[in-house]
Amino acid sequence: MNIFDYAKKELSQDAFLCWLLTNYNNNDNEKLKVASYKVLCRLTNRDFEIGSVYDMEIYQQWLRIDVVIGFWVNGKRYYLAIEDKVESCEHNQLKGYKTSLERYQSKIKNRPYSVSEIFYSYYKTSIIGEEEEKRIKEAQWETSILDIDSIYELFTQLKGTGSEVFDSYCEHIEKLHRSYHNLSLPEGNSHDMIAWKAYFESLFKQKLIDSHYLKNYVSSTRYGYSYIILTDDTNFSDSDIAYLEIRSRDCVNKEFQARLLIYGRKNMSKGTPNYDAFKTAIRSKNNFFHERNTSMQLAITKKIPFLTEKDFIGLINKSINEYISICNKYKELVKK
Repeated sequence: MNIFDYAKKELSQDAFLCWLLTNYNNNDNEKLKVASYKVLCRLTNRDFEIGSVYDMEIYQQWLRIDVVIGFWVNGKRYYLAIEDKVESCEHNQLKGYKTSLERYQSKIKNRPYSVSEIFYSYYKTSIIGEEEEKRIKEAQWETSILDIDSIYELFTQLKGTGSEVFDSYCEHIEKLHRSYHNLSLPEGNSHDMIAWKAYFESLFKQKLIDSHYLKNYVSSTRYGYSYIILTDDTNFSDSDIAYLEIRSRDCVNKEFQARLLIYGRKNMSKGTPNYDAFKTAIRSKNNFFHERNTSMQLAITKKIPFLTEKDFIGLINKSINEYISICNKYKELVKK
């Protein structure tokens, strides 16, 4: 087993980056030393010679920045500020971090330990979307911007150092890269929610799912699964109608299940006219979805076995068609 299969949090990745960069002067493992320099050069977008760095210092959560590396090269002192992400997005904190660091730099100007240059690196082991990249660049935190693709490219060139920690991280990055670019139905009892999310997204991109006019999105939860949500919001707000959800954890071991839910639907709470009307609509079409008596889960399909990916996609499309049929009946009932 790989330790990074369990150490998935940003603090764990912070620790790894700190550990790796402090190996810049590791004379017991030359390959690890070279890897440390290669990563430092990639993060700073500079070509420092091996052996040129000295007196490196590591600061974690200094000025609220994930990692700040202080080091000297040829009599000049540099800072490398790293904002490290695993899955979360930049949420307008970079400008404040940069201002704090530059304010500190101005205070120590002309002192023996003043900083010659500050490098700003954004390091994220997942996908960086267009809007997120735009915010990073607007904050001028762009000495280097690394996403899962560029991190994968970097570390696959460096693996094989003989360091169990480093090589395990390389394997972890390879696995993440495969998952984020997954286009096929995850096999067996796979609960790799990244692979499932990538797969669900690919179904929409390839138009293998006919969502008709439904609003749809794909996401994942902190509970370890990914999901598709589809909502018929024609003539309704989201608060007035139930939605269709397909969860990755309900679709392992070649079994399929879909749910009709009302979490967060304030006008659909139990006992309201909308709730009763939707339940009536479900009963009128009771050949695929089966009514449930819980307050938030209105209906669920049976566990339906399937053999092929084509079968699986067919069951998704059937769920969508059944959901649309129930929604149409619901609209008739509400109008009355």
